[in-house]
Amino acid sequence: MSPDVLLGVSDRHLTTWTDHRFGQGVPWRLHRDMVSDWQAMLEAASADGISILPISTYRDFSRQALIFNEKAEGRRSVHDDHGQRLQREAFSDDEWLHRILRFSALPGLSRHHWGTDLDVFDANAVHQGHRPKLEPDEFSGDGPCVALNEWLQENAGRFGFFRPYRLDLGGVAPEPWHLSYAPISRHAANDIPVEQLAALLTDTYVAFCSIILPQLPALVERYAQRISPP
Repeated sequence: MSPDVLLGVSDRHLTTWTDHRFGQGVPWRLHRDMVSDWQAMLEAASADGISILPISTYRDFSRQALIFNEKAEGRRSVHDDHGQRLQREAFSDDEWLHRILRFSALPGLSRHHWGTDLDVFDANAVHQGHRPKLEPDEFSGDGPCVALNEWLQENAGRFGFFRPYRLDLGGVAPEPWHLSYAPISRHAANDIPVEQLAALLTDTYVAFCSIILPQLPALVERYAQRISPP
C-alpha cells in the first residue's frame, strides 16, 4: 500500500459494494481486491445458517480524528476493559491517551483506513431487535453472536480473513467482531510511514499531539503492529 492509503488520506483503492440481501441496498466501501472473497464468505456463511452483517468498513483519517478528539475531550465515552465508563478527571493526559487507544485508533493508525478491515455482527440478532454494542460478551456465553463467532473461527481463514485483535497482546483490546483481509493487510502495519504520520498529525488538529509525537514509534508498535497473525 502507498503511504497515503496506509494513513487514510486516499480512497483510490476502494470500490462500493452494495449489500442487497435485506431489501434496500446498503452501500459499503471496501478494498476493491477483497470484494470477491468477501462475497464468497457471505454466501458460505449463509449456506450454514449464519448471516454476517457489516457494521463498519472504510473510515478515513478525518473521521478517525473526529472520533479520537471527541474521546480525548470528553464528548464521547471512554470505557475500561470491563465496559465501565471512565471519568476524564481521574487520569493524566498520557493515561487518558492510552485508555482511548485501547479501543479507538489514533488517526493514521486505524486498519479501517485500508478498506481491508471491517466490523461485523450477526444480522439475525439485529433483525430481532438487538442493537450492536461491539463488546466481547456479545460474542461469548449466551451473547447474540456466539454462532457467528464460532463460524468465523472455523471458516474465515478459508476466504483470506483473520481477526487481528483475537488476543490481548497489551495493545488494542480483543475485538472478535473485527475482520481483516490477510492477502492485502497482513504486513501493512509494518509499512506505516512514521515520519509522514507525524507531519500529518502536526498539520491536523489532533488532541494530545504534544505527547503523542515524542512516543509515536512506540505507539505504532503497540497499537498498530502488535496483532494476532493470520
